[in-house]
Amino acid sequence: MKTEAVRLSGAEEIELIRQLNATESDIVHKVTLDKLVLSNMGLCHKVVQKFPVRTNNCTYEDLLHESIAGLIHGIKKFDPARGYRLSTYVYPW
Repeated sequence: MKTEAVRLSGAEEIELIRQLNATESDIVHKVTLDKLVLSNMGLCHKVVQKFPVRTNNCTYEDLLHESIAGLIHGIKKFDPARGYRLSTYVYPW
């Protein structure tokens, strides 16, 4: 199954975050989280490219996985009432 990442608008991100916080269903939660992560994968790649891989212990894929973990953590903590875009909020995570 091939899924293409599509950049979401601010309103779409807020709607998905509200849906994510309001749902009790694991299936809806996973689908919504996947959509948010896929739409922000470009940010993960951009952050990882800023850190050159200097050792054999840490690969690009390792850094990308850590970046995605930070993205998921930031998505779960995001509060749309503050007025920020999701990408602005999750960047430090």
